[in-house]
Amino acid sequence: MIYMTKEHLKKIHDYSKAIELDPNDFEAYYLRANVKGQAGNNLGAIQDVTKSLELNPENELAYFFRGSMKDKQGEHIGAISDYTRALELNPKNELTYYCRGHANARVEAYEEAIYDYNKAIECNPKYSGAYFWRGVAKFNLKDYNGAIQDYNKAIEYNPKLSLAYKNRGKTKEKQGDPKSAIKDYCKAISLNPRDPEAYYLRGWAKYVISDLKGAIQDLARSGELGQADASSGINMIKS
Repeated sequence: MIYMTKEHLKKIHDYSKAIELDPNDFEAYYLRANVKGQAGNNLGAIQDVTKSLELNPENELAYFFRGSMKDKQGEHIGAISDYTRALELNPKNELTYYCRGHANARVEAYEEAIYDYNKAIECNPKYSGAYFWRGVAKFNLKDYNGAIQDYNKAIEYNPKLSLAYKNRGKTKEKQGDPKSAIKDYCKAISLNPRDPEAYYLRGWAKYVISDLKGAIQDLARSGELGQADASSGINMIKS
């Protein structure tokens, strides 16, 4: 959705005027692209930053920005190509590895995603988000021990990351440990009390250990918060 404020329109007008005065002003194209991106005009942003790169093909930030816009458009392969070019220009940018990892994960290239998260962590050993998403990639490859180790590290560096507790709970369930999973779901809920999925997952974990009353209560709460299939789950438990 495109939402242009008066400030966006003014900046675009000013950068357009600069381009009119100097059609080779690659910085003006790049800056106008950023404003369009802020306003949600991803395609316009891609057009402008592409023109900027035609005029100045060594701009690492422009490749990164175009990659991020392509990611938002669902063009993940194109995004990976742009992130790769940005890394050729600056192989020590942790954020670019992190974002390329996301793009790889979105096309289910989990091994490549893990490589990128590894590189992000090499650049910043306390990068909580990189540990978390590496854990997600490992989970998708059924490396549950590795996933839990990464969620542990994510929590170590960011103890308020509710998603890490929730995903660690999911992983523990895969390992056949619903009681430990429930503890993680409880922590996730304490950090984010309006997460419907956390209640939903805790409800089914309680069902596994035969706490039917607790399961129904959690599924009901998840439904109140918007979990679509909560009511069908309650009906199944009651039947």
